[in-house]
Amino acid sequence: MHENVTPVITPEVKREKIWIPDEMTISEIQKKYSLSRAVASRARKQSFFVRNYSKKQVIMPPVQLLYYNR
Repeated sequence: MHENVTPVITPEVKREKIWIPDEMTISEIQKKYSLSRAVASRARKQSFFVRNYSKKQVIMPPVQLLYYNR
């Protein structure tokens, strides 16, 4: 019945916690991790940030319509 249907593989976005050393300045954090000043400041204050935090965890593929012969 479903022999001709191929599975769709969706890419997964990995989130990881990055620890920030106390001696790094906000500008160094910005340059090294390509963060905005506000995010770099928060990361320095908390001593970490989560990479890919604002990206969706699983990217859903576009809806594919499947037509079956009846």
